[in-house]
Amino acid sequence: MNIAVMFTGGTIASCQKGDYLGINTDSAYQILSIYKEKYADVIVSYDIHFHTLSPYQILSENLNGDYINQLVQCVRDAQTTHPGDMPLDGIIITHGTDTLQYSAAALGLTCKDTKLPILLVSSNYTLDDSRANGLANFTAAVEYICEKKEAGVFVSYANQGRPAVMYPATKLFAHLPYSDSLYTTDELIDINTFDDYAQDIDFASISLCEQSPVLFFHAMPGQIYPTLTHNIKAIIIESYHSGTLCTAGSSLKSFCENAFAKNIPIYLVGVEDRTAYESTKAYEELHIKVLPKVSPVTAYMLAWYLYSQK
Repeated sequence: MNIAVMFTGGTIASCQKGDYLGINTDSAYQILSIYKEKYADVIVSYDIHFHTLSPYQILSENLNGDYINQLVQCVRDAQTTHPGDMPLDGIIITHGTDTLQYSAAALGLTCKDTKLPILLVSSNYTLDDSRANGLANFTAAVEYICEKKEAGVFVSYANQGRPAVMYPATKLFAHLPYSDSLYTTDELIDINTFDDYAQDIDFASISLCEQSPVLFFHAMPGQIYPTLTHNIKAIIIESYHSGTLCTAGSSLKSFCENAFAKNIPIYLVGVEDRTAYESTKAYEELHIKVLPKVSPVTAYMLAWYLYSQK
């Protein structure tokens, strides 16, 4: 059993450095050492060989398009060049929790035809903290590969007090404030969600520009809408939970008119198939395209990919 383990940093690779947590070279590979010590019998039983790779080591809040491109390329290369000169049975990626869902969505979009299980794992606390779920997440990922389960891109994650679950990479929501738990939508994203242009893109070789050309923000009462600069190519607004925006005032109208004049499309995510409110009648007039029910994280990542190519 040959498993590539890719280390990218994050809390799972961090330790206390003075008053703050930070990545340390000694702790970066700690999860693998802990697993080997605790589960030596499993390694022998399945004849597991781990092959380590590290495209970069960062705190995941510092993630940008270049880092995501490096990770995607590392995953692509591992599937074709076989680390250790042996065909792989699966890939595990250690990652920080802050942007876990974004990298997962990127890999879910670009590696959707993979023949291997690709599993992202993180830890809500440093590994020396008794509350940490890092080992549980890693252990479940190894077990998933050893049992030769379904190919695809997943996040292995244990919510508080529960065993680790394999979450499909493109269904994840961002973490709620003050919560370590993961939640998903039931819907998979269609690459044609934004427009038919996506049909012409080869997601097996696509890459991101370093900084996203997609402006994303949540609906808020009384908000001032941002100025549209030359590097913004698309806008995604996350609606209130009823799929609504404040369409009664002039602020949104002016913002939408400006975007339309600049040929910048506006997409709305967060709308369910439910009874519409009167405020939603203005969407067509404001040139707001309502997206189907999808993960806002994945909608953002798909738009980032598409508008990096335009």
